[in-house]
Amino acid sequence: MTKQDAIDKIRKLLKREGRFEAEHDTAQILAAALAEKYDLNIDEIGQTDPQSHPQIEERSVGEWVVMPDEAKFASIICRRFFEVNALQLSEWCQARMIFAGLPHHLEIAEHVFQFCVAEFRRAWNRRTSKTKMRKKFIYGVYLGLHTKLNALEQARIARASAVPNGAKPLSLQISWEAKRDQYMQQHYPGSESRKIAPSGSRSVATRNGFMAGRNIDIHPAIKAGPPEKQLLLLPDSSKGQLQ
Repeated sequence: MTKQDAIDKIRKLLKREGRFEAEHDTAQILAAALAEKYDLNIDEIGQTDPQSHPQIEERSVGEWVVMPDEAKFASIICRRFFEVNALQLSEWCQARMIFAGLPHHLEIAEHVFQFCVAEFRRAWNRRTSKTKMRKKFIYGVYLGLHTKLNALEQARIARASAVPNGAKPLSLQISWEAKRDQYMQQHYPGSESRKIAPSGSRSVATRNGFMAGRNIDIHPAIKAGPPEKQLLLLPDSSKGQLQ
């Protein structure tokens, strides 16, 4: 295949007509791999379809008088595993959680966010201990679920790496992450990551929450809806912080 053939192939892969979102994601991954192989800049390749490169958007996924702890920790799960950036906006008597990402990632992440918020609350209400340290317990639930999802992700990456041409190229992931970061800096300049671990987090309440978080099954949230809305898990460089 010549370099021009590769360019033509990439253009075809990036077209969206007649494809579900998951199919379009797969085509983008193949296009990124082809561009990497032939040393091409995928962003500089002309496109006849103006929708071939979906744009970063933002979405409000929750509003409260005061931001609850479960919302803060659920947003970190979404940022780490579901290809969105998260930002807390605090105004007079109102707190909002904003997600930024590609449209189909936003749809999935919002669904997972609402699922996690509800599960964190249920874990607190079902606790068998008499602890009253709610924030530390919820933090433990977050840690337990994060550890579980991270193990599943690493296993998926290992399986993909074992299959020829099965590993997802990092170029596409880095491109999405860079575009999200650029969007946040453009629309919310000066926003910084915040440490979310409560003081004295190495407590019995945190350990009890950790065990509860390990028991959460997030797959119903991921698999809800038609196949084209299924999760595309890609590794993310954020490490338990909220932008």
